[in-house]
Amino acid sequence: MKETDYRGLSHFQQYCKDLEDMYVVVGGFATVLLLDEGLGDGHGKATHDIDLVLLTTSSVEMSQRIKQYVQEGKYEIQKGDKDQYHYYRFVNPETE
Repeated sequence: MKETDYRGLSHFQQYCKDLEDMYVVVGGFATVLLLDEGLGDGHGKATHDIDLVLLTTSSVEMSQRIKQYVQEGKYEIQKGDKDQYHYYRFVNPETE
């Protein structure tokens, strides 16, 4: 079983430490976090991506912080949309 990338989440959390009430981790990564916390490491399906939902639509500070995080990490950006929702995927950072 592959290891869950807690370091990736920790890195993002540290970068956005003063904005932690503006996002939530969801999906497979969140499930593994909860299972590992409650039952110990090695439960559930490990995942490499981290799905975040922003809990704000009007925070300029959060938007700027994510943009800065993506630019500093030199991520590739993939964008898609479905109906009125917009989805962004940041992949393959060149720096940590």
